[in-house]
Amino acid sequence: MWVGEVAPRQWSVYYCRMQSLARSRGRGRPSKSESEDIARRIVEAGWSAIIANGYNAASMEAIAEVACVSKRTLYSYYATKSALFEAVFEARLTTWSARSFPDVKRGTMVQSLGTFCRMVVGQLEKADTQAVIKLVLTEATTFTDIGRVFDRHAFGLARSRIIELINSATDACDYDLSRSGQYADALLDTIWGWFSRRAIVGQVPPTSDQTADLLERSNALIRLLHKG
Repeated sequence: MWVGEVAPRQWSVYYCRMQSLARSRGRGRPSKSESEDIARRIVEAGWSAIIANGYNAASMEAIAEVACVSKRTLYSYYATKSALFEAVFEARLTTWSARSFPDVKRGTMVQSLGTFCRMVVGQLEKADTQAVIKLVLTEATTFTDIGRVFDRHAFGLARSRIIELINSATDACDYDLSRSGQYADALLDTIWGWFSRRAIVGQVPPTSDQTADLLERSNALIRLLHKG
């Protein structure tokens, strides 16, 4: 019981109001950098609310409070909760995709794609990655654009990286590069199916043996490309 003090939630509201007053005192519209900061805070607050409560239970009022903006300001940036959700998802997925598919040092086909697979598995083990995937699976029926955004940012980027690794491998001449797109699709299907199965039976993160199993499946697919 908070007696003679400001409760945490009340303090948060008070602090936000003081911050807003300090920023706006003697000024008109926010500068470009201030506007970008407001948008960033709104998106971050939206992500926290949606992950914690789900889309339907996430409150625009609570999001505005956490972002330290008024509801009027929030709605001036995002007219609907749906518009905010799409912005939140795209921003989070863009960041996640850039981190998940970094550059891989050029090597043989097996070395390069093996490194890529290990990096992807490492990202799939992370809690925030699993949160993104859970969000896709739970909200895709309500927001059909989510599937397309996920396909473009995640699968599309991963597919491009795999094809790039295949074509730049030091032993690329030993492989049928005309089938690199087919291989990329097969590898992504293998990784996604493997991870989904682990998640369904509660084996996330995977054990070292399970990760080794995925890498062996990857190598088996690579061998199918070999000209010999």
